Amino acid sequence: MLTMENTEEKVKAVLSESLDIEVDEIEMNHLLFLNFNIESTEILEITFRLEQEFNFVMGDDEFWNIASKIANEGLYNGTFSDEAIRLIQMNFNISEEVIQGLDSPFSLYNHITVQDLVNYAMSKANSQ
Repeated sequence: MLTMENTEEKVKAVLSESLDIEVDEIEMNHLLFLNFNIESTEILEITFRLEQEFNFVMGDDEFWNIASKIANEGLYNGTFSDEAIRLIQMNFNISEEVIQGLDSPFSLYNHITVQDLVNYAMSKANSQ
């Protein structure tokens, strides 16, 4: 079973390789999209590498796609529904106050941290 420490190391290595940055430049509280300017092609590479490293498949409506799921399922109509808030908080460490202050589901991307990705990877890998 994975530990938090070795999961952090593996996720940092994946990010380092995918984003061409040094491992020691990656901190758990870094915001993936704001600090690293991740683009869609990099999301695909990170996803592929995580799936290979941890031996899981990232579902179409998981992690990177939570905002789209909320938008497509009508869980945001100027405010986030209770279901949307639950979905967000199951995947990311974002307070309800911050969630309700967002102007769209896609603003979530500005709040996703490296730690959120580590937590996701650990949870998926340990559930296999």
